[in-house]
Amino acid sequence: MRNAFVFIKKVLYVIFFIGSLNAFSQSDAVLGETAVNLIHPFSEKYSVDFTFRSRYFLFRSRTWQYNQQQVDLYHFSNYIINKKNIVSLGVYYRNRDLFDTGLGEIRITEKYNHITHYQHIRLRHKIRIEQRFLENTTVFRQRYMFEIGLPLKGETFDVGETYFTGSLEGLLSLSPHISTRTSLRTNALIAWKIAKTFKVKAGLEYRLNAFNQNTFSRLFLLTSAVILL
Repeated sequence: MRNAFVFIKKVLYVIFFIGSLNAFSQSDAVLGETAVNLIHPFSEKYSVDFTFRSRYFLFRSRTWQYNQQQVDLYHFSNYIINKKNIVSLGVYYRNRDLFDTGLGEIRITEKYNHITHYQHIRLRHKIRIEQRFLENTTVFRQRYMFEIGLPLKGETFDVGETYFTGSLEGLLSLSPHISTRTSLRTNALIAWKIAKTFKVKAGLEYRLNAFNQNTFSRLFLLTSAVILL
């Protein structure tokens, strides 16, 4: 079983490397996202988290140049049913007006997480239902994500360990004022659990947007810090 686990790790490394090169060569633009996530558990059953995120352009129109696109602030209240199942309700605020890059929005999100473990591998299914309130329309978006996580050095997700997560997510956007839109996202992240209350993440996300219409793609360089209060 240990040999199979090591083999899975090597396969994921290869997929991540080849996928990164392919995503970079095909992306219409490269953006960065930097986030700070604060989590506070009030009890074994209830926790809250707040995230501040900055998004900025790094490469577009064949030119490397930094341009801020937006800032985001969002909150989730999480009810922990058991170790495998979590339901959440969230509110999200996006500001683009500050940078003259488009319209902002307010979003309400209902989320369900189902987490299981198979040997040293962690599997997660996440379902989101979002109501996106923009200036001239409301978009109802459904999202499903499948994620796999595994430690890279040891066999656990304990303090001092480094681990990998990779995910694939499908999105369906519906609105009475715009055409139905389908999109696909995939990402690969490396996380370092530095302390019991602190970890950092870095990786890539590739987005294929509106592939049933006028398809365009984006590559994101992701960095984040997660702090348990």
